[in-house]
Amino acid sequence: MVLEESKTSECGCGARIGVFGIGLKAYWPQFPGLKERLEGYQGVVEKRIRNFGCRVVSAGLIDTPEGGRRAGRLFAREDFDLLVCHAATYATSSQVLPVVRKSGLPVLVLNLQPVAALDYENTGTGEWLANPHFSSADEQSTRQARHYFVALARRARRTFKYTSARQAARASY
Repeated sequence: MVLEESKTSECGCGARIGVFGIGLKAYWPQFPGLKERLEGYQGVVEKRIRNFGCRVVSAGLIDTPEGGRRAGRLFAREDFDLLVCHAATYATSSQVLPVVRKSGLPVLVLNLQPVAALDYENTGTGEWLANPHFSSADEQSTRQARHYFVALARRARRTFKYTSARQAARASY
């Protein structure tokens, strides 16, 4: 999907959506203008979500673990229906997991490329990083899914008081 302006939707769902982008602070001094471009892309994502009639609260571009913790606290204080993680460029899970863990909300990871195709022969590292077609979305999604299933397993263990799948299987006979 290519990022572009969208027409306003008339659905007016009123859902409360928390949005945050992810990046890596170490890139900003190496690639001047990269952070600003990614923030611009995120602004387009936020506008498109608003155009569906949703209420959007943005935590901005999260580029450090501390920023992730701040965003998690922000989202935990509010009554949100969904978080949207805009995987703007590569980022480590240390930026994303604090948001997910502290908020306890379902997360949609967006990995959108801002152009239809890259001119690979003339693309340098900075341009490559500005086009998240290779980003960490897979890594982030996998880590979030693992976090979710570990939380479910812990909850089930507390609920059923079994410490292993083997004990649960024995108890069911």
